[in-house]
Amino acid sequence: MVNNSFLLYLNTRGVPLERDAEIQAAQDAGLDIILAAPSAEPYRQYNLKHFLEAPVTKHAEARRIILDYIKETGVNIKGIVAWSEHQVELIAQLGADLGLPATTPEAANNVRSKANTRKVLDQLEGVNPRYAVVRDEESFKKALDIVGVPCLLKPAGSSGGRGIFKIYEYDQGLSIFQKAKEYCNPQRDDVYSYFHHEFVLEQILTGSEHSVSGMVVDGQIVVFAITDKQIDLSIPIQYQNITPSSLPQGTQNQIIQMARAAVRLTGINWCGFHIDFMMTSEGPKILEIGGRLGGECINSHLIPLSKPMINPYQLLLKVVQGINPFNKDNYVFDATNRAGMRTFLPSGPGRILDIQGLDRVRLHPNTREFVQLRHPGDQVFLPSVQFYGYELGHVIVQCNMEESVEDLLENMASWVITEIEPLECH
Repeated sequence: MVNNSFLLYLNTRGVPLERDAEIQAAQDAGLDIILAAPSAEPYRQYNLKHFLEAPVTKHAEARRIILDYIKETGVNIKGIVAWSEHQVELIAQLGADLGLPATTPEAANNVRSKANTRKVLDQLEGVNPRYAVVRDEESFKKALDIVGVPCLLKPAGSSGGRGIFKIYEYDQGLSIFQKAKEYCNPQRDDVYSYFHHEFVLEQILTGSEHSVSGMVVDGQIVVFAITDKQIDLSIPIQYQNITPSSLPQGTQNQIIQMARAAVRLTGINWCGFHIDFMMTSEGPKILEIGGRLGGECINSHLIPLSKPMINPYQLLLKVVQGINPFNKDNYVFDATNRAGMRTFLPSGPGRILDIQGLDRVRLHPNTREFVQLRHPGDQVFLPSVQFYGYELGHVIVQCNMEESVEDLLENMASWVITEIEPLECH
């Protein structure tokens, strides 16, 4: 009998380790997928039976193509999965069209627009930094008086840290605002086409960065893990994630309570979520809320390696079909191992002449996954020039609870040495 029931994947994440895990999750569950994406090229090695070419970052056009395909073929879509931030609104629209479990379009806007998220979070005392929404030069001037310096100017619909500008002096403000408007152009990157008329001006916070991972099932908020992050602000780039968190248990309980309240206010449902936050001297401050499972290999690898009983990808494939697979709503303190991800970075931008140490990382007994992204002869670019153009590769490690995963990852990073030929215009 021919199977006529499918899950609809709206693209996958771009990191090869995550893409592999996303497709493998469906195969392990015995589920057939239809993958809608702009190009089949990244997926040729997977031998997918059903691929639909659709520009999933252009929602109206993708929505029309997908609905026409479903009508013409008569396929039964049992659930829809959005793996990246750009598809959160599209899955909400398609879910409403097809009567499938999904976040409503209204709730999707609460997490996709940084301005809307801030307004929603105003209902929770102390979790927002000082901020103001900016739409034009006049509102920018008022915002700068409210927020003060130093501050960050963020495009409301962007993700992955793209398009963020720092302002340190008042007299720099207007020129930086004009520069930001010119830079955050949809012709540069589709990410700037979302809520492109708005920016958010926020105070610069200091502290340690972390994230909360979880899922919402028919209104039930399930929390999987708290992850500790490391960011090189001089580039800037995030290069390390570790779970379980080393924050005190009492602090983690406070964060779990905050996360539940924040997610409930957004209204998202039948989806994964992630909350990035900073632990400051005044307590936790929310940086952003995503209405889908977070990336950076946290859900694909780190949580399953730390908590073998939890595989967020496999659980998500049940949730989007309207199935509740959970027997409790807090797994934060259930870790039996430590797990971490390290991104290896070059000594600077330019052409790679030599890389040493990666084989030593690959062969280490604690290494669970390794991917090399660039080789001698390739060029590396700062994130401000090319998003995801600076990383040499990623390693995933696992160790027991008595070992230091931080020390392990620092040692590995010290083994990786690059020789770079600087080039102009970086």
